Amino acid sequence: MTKEELLKIYLSDDIVENKNYLINVPVEKIKWTDNDNSDLISVIKLAIEGDISRESTNVTARKINQLLNREK
Repeated sequence: MTKEELLKIYLSDDIVENKNYLINVPVEKIKWTDNDNSDLISVIKLAIEGDISRESTNVTARKINQLLNREK
């Protein structure tokens, strides 16, 4: 399974759809290479990358925290 397929599976989840976390962003049009306008998409990408590269969960968690704590 490719990274893009995994991303779409996570973004197609009922929780994401029911809570409207992706407003005006159809999941079918999201590509792995797209620049992320959503922290949710960025976090999911980091988690997928970490899992595929078999990095420790601590490293992945640190990367996610850095992403979410950055200034906008």
